[in-house]
Amino acid sequence: MEFDSEYTREKTMPETDVNITIQYDWMENGQSKTSLTPVHSAQY
Repeated sequence: MEFDSEYTREKTMPETDVNITIQYDWMENGQSKTSLTPVHSAQY
């Protein structure tokens, strides 16, 4: 599996935290599964 994503926003004053989480949803043995993965935390 491969995907690309881009996130843009205006710079804020004061700087604020940005937390990004990827959610994966899939079917396994007829059951719906979900996984959440935090991938980035930064100040902008």
